[in-house]
Amino acid sequence: MIIVEGMDNSGKSTLASFLATALGYPIQASEGPPKYEGEMETRLARYAELPHDTIFDRHPIVSQSLYGSMRGKVGFNVETWWAWLDGRKPFIIYCDPLNRGLNGHKRNAVDTDDHIAQIDKNYDFMINGYRRWAVNHAHLIYRIGDDMNRVLHAVRPTPPDMFGDIIDFHEKYQLEYDGPPRALSHDLSIFRTKFMLEELFEYLGFPEDEIAEIGEAVRTHFTDRGTPPLEHQFDALVDLVYVALGTAYLHGFDFREGWRRVQDANMRKVRALRPGDSKRGSTYDVVKPPGFVPPDLSDLVR
Repeated sequence: MIIVEGMDNSGKSTLASFLATALGYPIQASEGPPKYEGEMETRLARYAELPHDTIFDRHPIVSQSLYGSMRGKVGFNVETWWAWLDGRKPFIIYCDPLNRGLNGHKRNAVDTDDHIAQIDKNYDFMINGYRRWAVNHAHLIYRIGDDMNRVLHAVRPTPPDMFGDIIDFHEKYQLEYDGPPRALSHDLSIFRTKFMLEELFEYLGFPEDEIAEIGEAVRTHFTDRGTPPLEHQFDALVDLVYVALGTAYLHGFDFREGWRRVQDANMRKVRALRPGDSKRGSTYDVVKPPGFVPPDLSDLVR
C-alpha cells in the first residue's frame, strides 16, 4: 500500500498517477469530505478491502484527521483506524507544496466552493498540521520539481520477508514458538503433515472430498511408524519449500505478489476455538471468518 498525502496543490495527484502507471498498481482517488453522517466509516471499511498494492491519492485516515479538525469534526475513531493502518505497513509519501497556496490549483469534482474557501482561510493551520504529521509518519518527502523516478526507486517493491511474515502470522494467532529445535507433539505432527499433504493434493487437482480422506491415513502412519528424526524433518521441509519455489518459478508465477496477497488474507482469519470450528478438526487451525474474502490471484496467471 502506498499513500500519497499532502495539501491541495502540492503535486500529490500527479505523483500518484505517475507511480500507478510505473508500477501497474490500481489507484484510489480522493473522494473528498464525508457526504453524510457515518459515511467516512463506510468509506474506510470499503478501502480496507482493496488490494494491498493500491495507491491512495489521499487516505481518509490521514487527510480526514487533518481536514476534519479544520471543520471541527473528524467523523470516525482515529485511534482504531490508525492501528489498522499501521498493521498494513503502508509506504507514506508526503507532498509539500512549498507555501504555493492555491494559486494555479486545478479543482476536481470534490473541490466545492466551501471546501476551497475553508482551505484558503486556514492554509497556515493546515500546512503546519501536515508538516507535523509528516515528521512522525512519512517515509519520504516529495516537492514539486523533484525527480519522480527517485520516488519510484524508493517505493519499488522488495522481496517479501517470507519467514518474517510466518512469524507475524503465528504470533497473531497465539501459535508462536521461540525455543530450541524440538519434535512436534503427536497431534501437532498429524495436523501439520495433513495440512502439507492437502496443499500437495490441491496442486494435483484432487477433489476436496478425496483430500479430506488424508487425515486418517496420516494418523495411521504416525501411530505405526512414529516421528522421524528431527534432522530428517528439517531437511525435508527445506526441500519442500525449495521445490515449491522452484515449481512456481518454472510456472512463471509472480510469487512475491502472490505471497503478499495470501499473507494479507491470512492475517484476516481467526483462530479455531473448538475442533468443530475447523474442517481439519483441530484447535491448531486458523480459519476463515464469516464474510472472509479469499485472495484473488486470477490476474497474476493471465
